[in-house]
Amino acid sequence: MFVFVFPSSLAVSAQEQGGAVEMQVTPLFGGNYARGKWLPLSIVLRNSGAATEVLVAVSIPNAQVRNTLTVNLAGGAEQRVVLYAAMDDQTRELRVSLEQGATVLVEQRLEVRPRSGERIMALVAERPLQLQLPLRQELFELPFLPLNQPLNELPDQLAGLSSLALIFFNDSDTSALTPAQLDALSAWVSSGGHLVLGGGPGAERSLAGLPPTLVAAALGPERALDTSFLGSYADAPPPAQLSGITLQPITGTLTFGPNDAPLWAQRDLGYGRVTQLAFDPSALGAWPGGPQLWDRLLIPPLIIRLPTGVEFSPDYAREQLASAAVLNLPTVNLPNSTPLFLLLAIYTILIGPGIALLLRRYDRQALGWFVLPTTALLTALIALGIAVSLRADERVISSVTLVEQVGDTVARARTFTGMVSPRDELVALNAPASALVRPLRAISGGFGSVEGLNGDIAQQQEQFPVPIVPWQLRGVFGDDLVEFPALDVQLTFGQAAIQAVVRNTTGRTLNAVVILYGEQLVRVGDLAPGEQVVKTWPPASGLGEGYPIGTAASAIVLADEREANLGVGGRLTREFLTRQQLLDAAVSRGSLDPAEGPLVFAFLESTPLALDFAADGAARNSTTCLH
Repeated sequence: MFVFVFPSSLAVSAQEQGGAVEMQVTPLFGGNYARGKWLPLSIVLRNSGAATEVLVAVSIPNAQVRNTLTVNLAGGAEQRVVLYAAMDDQTRELRVSLEQGATVLVEQRLEVRPRSGERIMALVAERPLQLQLPLRQELFELPFLPLNQPLNELPDQLAGLSSLALIFFNDSDTSALTPAQLDALSAWVSSGGHLVLGGGPGAERSLAGLPPTLVAAALGPERALDTSFLGSYADAPPPAQLSGITLQPITGTLTFGPNDAPLWAQRDLGYGRVTQLAFDPSALGAWPGGPQLWDRLLIPPLIIRLPTGVEFSPDYAREQLASAAVLNLPTVNLPNSTPLFLLLAIYTILIGPGIALLLRRYDRQALGWFVLPTTALLTALIALGIAVSLRADERVISSVTLVEQVGDTVARARTFTGMVSPRDELVALNAPASALVRPLRAISGGFGSVEGLNGDIAQQQEQFPVPIVPWQLRGVFGDDLVEFPALDVQLTFGQAAIQAVVRNTTGRTLNAVVILYGEQLVRVGDLAPGEQVVKTWPPASGLGEGYPIGTAASAIVLADEREANLGVGGRLTREFLTRQQLLDAAVSRGSLDPAEGPLVFAFLESTPLALDFAADGAARNSTTCLH
């Protein structure tokens, strides 16, 4: 049976008039989203009046936080913008408003639909792609939800692709993709996405603009394909004939089918996968075995089963662990007490022998009743002034960052930051305009609990105010792709031993660099920019040494530091706990076993994605882990 895309089943577009400004809102992917992800909204603004500035805001009903975007509209202009809505688990409606100052020009509602454990698949094709997918009732789990997606509207933010389990390019000219779209696509695959590339006559167009990392095979001449292999993927006999192209797999690619002309090739990239077909998928439209083939072939590379549902990426688990690391707050900055001690010493000298000797010398002992109280009063006033001027700023800020390499020059950075203040205040948050920011997920830990925040969170804006509630840890986390040259790590095979060659090509100082594979650890140490270190792999170990199978990565990496970081009562220091939780977050895959590696970890002196509360004088700590 053919499954057609039916985005019109949802309220995918709404248009309203607000004075001289008209707004049309269309949620991408037909309003379907994976739980807790982002949903991009395509918004067209038409201004028939004079130049003006408007605010577009989106919120979940009854929520106290909004995602906003400020737009400068020229007179008589039409402008398309994309606003990202931070979704929860069950929302079926969004409220979008167009505002000017304190006036709401337009407010409208959009129907959206949460999808849990469904294979949301974007079909990017010049002509409608008809796949013979299995029906929902025919599958025990992971039903398909195919949605047509124009190439030019493919999100250029990783967050915009986060709801998708699969993206299928077929006879679509990918050379039209922008660098930002390609970076987002590469990062999406590395994070657990499955990219499928159609073959046949349109294969060259589908590969035209893709980087080598997203291609599994070079293209050869057209030929008739041997279809007998398809019989192992379905109960039906293979199709009698199938034409396609010859796939010439690159290094590290698995092929399926005859060696001289495979039917498809696959390569893994991070947690995700690229599948490249030799044939046009539409050619199997009449084959009865099509549903079984696509069910087995179009599978998410990573399936994480949690009590709350199924996830196709480790993002949720990592966000939970990283948010918990924010709870390791620094201690309050203590004031400099030296001026008070000096004042006390001077007062002691004066009130003791100093004034008495002075009055006796001038034979004015009778003035003692006035001089002594006056000196005490003046000293108290001076002490009060010093205490007020040197009083401690009781605000504390904690920030952690995970940096994950997703390309040769691009990394995904996620920064989690929280602040505690003794008073109600509105604090400016500085963030890169390209980063998407949302409230921290609520979580409790040994040092208290962390909450999100209320108010407006601006997008494409470098600073916006954040309301802080007294004595409550409130915070946000930001997600962005940043320019970050990849660390050069190679394993070389010699006659005597295997060597790990590590060269710091990041342009930053790297601290505590380690290489981990399973329970085998090599400590590289600190690396200055451009520095190279060669280590023997695996490390030599004696009888009875080493770590048991299944030992947590953080326990292995930080084993040598544990004793030195035991504080009063045998409690580990907060700095140690922060590094431990970041390492756990880096390898976490939810309910699945942690990633084994080989993995490279390092700690950076500064974060490439700074989310900074403008609070001068506040105590701060910041930890950044590269993995």
